[in-house]
Amino acid sequence: VSLDAESAWLEVAGKRMRLSREELEPAALPSRPAARRPAAPAAPEPAVTGTREINVIGERLEEAIARIEKELDATLLSGAGRLRIIHGHGTGRLRAGIREHFREFPGVASLRSADAREGGNGATIVELTA
Repeated sequence: VSLDAESAWLEVAGKRMRLSREELEPAALPSRPAARRPAAPAAPEPAVTGTREINVIGERLEEAIARIEKELDATLLSGAGRLRIIHGHGTGRLRAGIREHFREFPGVASLRSADAREGGNGATIVELTA
């Protein structure tokens, strides 16, 4: 997320963490493939399955809905089956507004509170239509 002279802030699975720069390692560069003959046209890649996520904690409902709609479109295009919306617990207004808006949204098969290991009532799982 950010890097300064002494530390780096990372976001992993919706959680932020601070590391000292000494703890960071450069990512390995991909090796260059040897020159080859042109290959036959590639078959289409299989759709990505799984869960994507978006964190809208602290946002206004209108801003959160606009961002979630964009992420929902990207999730549908990627072929992922679910979108995890992290909205936090707070007063519950953001959670209720998001669930109400997306309950009848095109492409949404169902939505529910996340399991305890996924964030509980502080997150909503949106199951997408196939």
